[in-house]
Formats: sequence, structure tokens, C-alpha cells
Amino acid sequence: MNRLGRKGRRWNHLPVNGPPTAVQEVGAVLRPRPRGKGDPRGCGRSTAGRPENRNKETHMTEAAVGSDAGQRQDASAAAPPDDSLPRRGRWAGYGICVWSSLYVVPHVYWAAGGTIGMPGVFKEQGGWIIANVGASVVLCIAAVLGLALVQPWGRRLPRRLVLAVAAVGYVVPGLHVIYGYATKPFALAGRYELDLSPWARVDERKLILTDLLIFEPWFLVEAIMFIVASLYFARSTRTASAAVRD
Repeated sequence: MNRLGRKGRRWNHLPVNGPPTAVQEVGAVLRPRPRGKGDPRGCGRSTAGRPENRNKETHMTEAAVGSDAGQRQDASAAAPPDDSLPRRGRWAGYGICVWSSLYVVPHVYWAAGGTIGMPGVFKEQGGWIIANVGASVVLCIAAVLGLALVQPWGRRLPRRLVLAVAAVGYVVPGLHVIYGYATKPFALAGRYELDLSPWARVDERKLILTDLLIFEPWFLVEAIMFIVASLYFARSTRTASAAVRD
């Protein structure tokens, strides 16, 4: 019965004009039957190799990659500015703080009436004391500014204001160095006359050598460190601003 039943099903799609011939029966057996969704013999077959399915998989993969990249960009934009970036200029801010603090010591000493290291005596001691007190205050401000250029709390300050004040920190010492090295060697050689009117008595040679060997190198190092620290601050704040905009 089973054989007859299968044969009967095969005969259903053959011509009904008469019983099938042997050739028609063999052709019906060999003809491939379409397997639809309801065909149990088609269940479990993989369709990954079909062109339309490959295109769908490609689009899904590209969408997943794009979504992952977008999430990474959002995470990087939302992250706070990294204050641990390995930038070479960070040392300069701490150098400014230490360098300026060290230079406060002799000014406080001279303001208190000390005479060690002095090439002479001023006519107006009151003016000399005021000058040293003012220099001490400026140096303390420079020390704090050096830290502001490299510390995270400095990025909360107005960027342009910090850079403008830092510019004073390297322009003024730089001009002092240029003037000192452009005039003091000639004064030491007797070809340039210094203004010694504020002094009651002074050792001119000692004054010039102290300036060339101690004061001018100090100003030069201070100016260089302010330039380096300012570049560090400008780079780090520009990077943080760009990350926030993105």
C-alpha cells in the first residue's frame, strides 16, 4: 500500500489522459521536487550560503561595527580631560614653582636688612626694602602660576587669562636677559656706562659679575620654563576642549 500510495502521489501531477507510461513514471521519480517551508525534508537546512542572506549578514555586521565605534566615540567625548597624559612639558610647571620659591629667599633676606651678596649700599633703604618685598610677592604669584599651568585645577581657570599671565612670566624675564647680556659685558669692558645713581657706594665689577653669573641665568631659566609650561597648558586645554565639542 505504501508503494502504491507514493506512486499514486506521483501520478497526481502527471497527465490524466491515461495511465502513465514507463517513461513518464521514471521521469516523475527522477524530477526534483521543490522543498518549501512545510517540507520536513527541508527543515534544518542552512540558508547562509544564499546571496540575499549573505547581504543581510554583511549589513548586520557593518551596523554592529558602526554602533560599537559610535559608543567608543561617545565614551571618549564624555570622559573628563585626562590629567595623566605623558606630556614632556609638565615638569616645567613644577620647576617654575621650585625656581621661583628659591629666589624668594634672598629677597626676603635683603628686605629684612641683610647685606650678604650685596655689591654696595643703596641711598634709599626704604625703596630697596619695598623693591624686595614686591619682588617676593611677584615670585610667589609665579610659583602658583607654574602649578596652575600643569595641575588639573588650573584648567578650571579662564584659559586666555592664564596664558596671558604666563606670557608675562616669560616676556619680562626674557627682556631682562636680553638687556643684561647686551649691556653688562660692555660695561665690564668699560665701553658702556651703567646708571649707578641709586647706590651710595657700590663695587661696579662685583655688581656686573653677580648679574651676569647669577641673576641673568636665573631669569633665562625662568623664561624657558614658562614657555614650556605654557605650551603644555595650551595643548592640554585645547585637547580637552576639542573632546567636549566632539
